[in-house]
Amino acid sequence: MFKEQLMKSYNRYFDTYESYEHLGLEFDFMAKYYQRNSKYMAVKNIEYYAFSNYEEVYYKHYENFNIQALSEINLFITNYLNLFTSADENHMETLLTVIASTDGQVPNDLKKSVEKMNLSKSIFWGLKGWIKVKLILIDSQNNIISNKVGQKDQLKLAKLLS
Repeated sequence: MFKEQLMKSYNRYFDTYESYEHLGLEFDFMAKYYQRNSKYMAVKNIEYYAFSNYEEVYYKHYENFNIQALSEINLFITNYLNLFTSADENHMETLLTVIASTDGQVPNDLKKSVEKMNLSKSIFWGLKGWIKVKLILIDSQNNIISNKVGQKDQLKLAKLLS
């Protein structure tokens, strides 16, 4: 149920792919967004400034969310950050959003681990952009737990679930 609501909310501005596998992990769906901004001088042929923003959203549902599931997600994020290559020369920011939902309760120690998680990567000291990671966890009671970067999305998801 939640998967369909989430996919529908991303369909408007994102390209969505169902049953997506990336870096050895199967996801229920993935959504991709690309935006390019530029400034021109007189005509469009004389571009003097441009930047690109990307966002990738990965969603996976777990029957029970435990330490193994969290370490699986951590491994995916670490591999993503380590293998990331800039898509174009004007890359500014990539947001990686990982959303996990579960039918069960989430132990308090895992909630605290998710909230404390602060993963990001600066590319060439920030001159060629950066990557920020949002990690969001939704339990059976529709409680939403996220790291600091994902707190804005936490509010959007709360509206979607209500």
